[in-house]
Amino acid sequence: MHKKTWQEMIFILSIFSLLIASFISIILSLELINPNIVKNHYLNFGRLLPLHLNWTLYGWLSYPLIGLLFVLKGECRKNSKLIKLSLLFWLAALIALSISCLTGNSSGKLFLEFTGISRHIFALNLSFLSFTYIYESRYLKGINFFNKYIMNGVAFCIPIVWFIASSAEVYPPINPSSGGPTGVSLMGSTLVIIPIFLLLIKKLDKNISNNYLMKYWYFLLIHFLIFMVFCNHGSISNNNVGQIVSIFSLIIWPFLLIKLYFKNSSDRDQKHWKTSMVTWFLLLSITAVISFLPGVLIHVKFNSILVAHSHIAMAGFLSSFCFLVFDCFVSKDYLKHCLNSNFFINWHLIQVSHVFLLFFMGMIELDGFYYNIDFTYEFLKYLRVLIAVIFFILIALTFRRSLSYSLKKY
Repeated sequence: MHKKTWQEMIFILSIFSLLIASFISIILSLELINPNIVKNHYLNFGRLLPLHLNWTLYGWLSYPLIGLLFVLKGECRKNSKLIKLSLLFWLAALIALSISCLTGNSSGKLFLEFTGISRHIFALNLSFLSFTYIYESRYLKGINFFNKYIMNGVAFCIPIVWFIASSAEVYPPINPSSGGPTGVSLMGSTLVIIPIFLLLIKKLDKNISNNYLMKYWYFLLIHFLIFMVFCNHGSISNNNVGQIVSIFSLIIWPFLLIKLYFKNSSDRDQKHWKTSMVTWFLLLSITAVISFLPGVLIHVKFNSILVAHSHIAMAGFLSSFCFLVFDCFVSKDYLKHCLNSNFFINWHLIQVSHVFLLFFMGMIELDGFYYNIDFTYEFLKYLRVLIAVIFFILIALTFRRSLSYSLKKY
């Protein structure tokens, strides 16, 4: 009987989180057709939507990052019970957040809905994960100064910083200076994830030299400093020239990542997901620039076109990134067993169809047709349910295969 490693556990819990998120998306798409289809008020659209978003962000997209953190640290024990326990604690914190959202307790902050007891539970969960990260250092041989002291110090601070940032007093849902939602520039929020891609390439391609990679780090630093100096961070408006220029400057990064990620690319499966990631990233950057322009944002910010943009980010760009991360620490045999030869094509057929559908729905909404009982728009709603069901089946089959691997004998 095959004993599961923490790496395989991460894959299973990631897919499980995506399964939950995709099931919720079916209910949400049905409620868009008939808001009264679910009679229980605990399952209304306003309470299920943050669940869908948080199981996607804190489940599907976060578990691979947790794995990447341990892998970047060094060769951690494959059967570490402490790491496995921290992964289960993360799941428990997600369940606590779900109960909080379903009972109507939310901070009102997108992707930071933690409030009351769920906020304290997640802070404890982060603390335990940080402790695990630091504790595992004792089993690593030849660990360098950066990982032993700098990264461990950062890990120690993260739960404290997160708990402070999640406070309504520090980070209110509404920006007092503008009257709009609290947030940062799109450029700032994008630049902070670029370091993750620069760290990932070192695990995917051992032939990338540190000197070559440092050029990208220097460029990122310069880009970030320009952003900090020239962009206004108070009451941010898309009419501000600095903000528009900063968003336009993001388009260079997909091309830089193409040059970096395909410098020594040879693995066939990696090449597929690398191509997918940079293509979605380029599409995401272009749609972000167009959507942010004055005269455009006012029309699409409450529109299905913006939902399409979000799916490009989550289901396209970041999900492709997750599959690349899995390739860093999950065994090739396990991945081949879980992700069959058609998985890549099936995934993208579903995601591309969904994005086009949402975009087309948004174009109809711009003309105001959704105020009437329009046959085309109603048909698209049902088609959206069908796509959600097909995606759920794809993930359910993948989840079943991820569990069945443990029955293999060696």
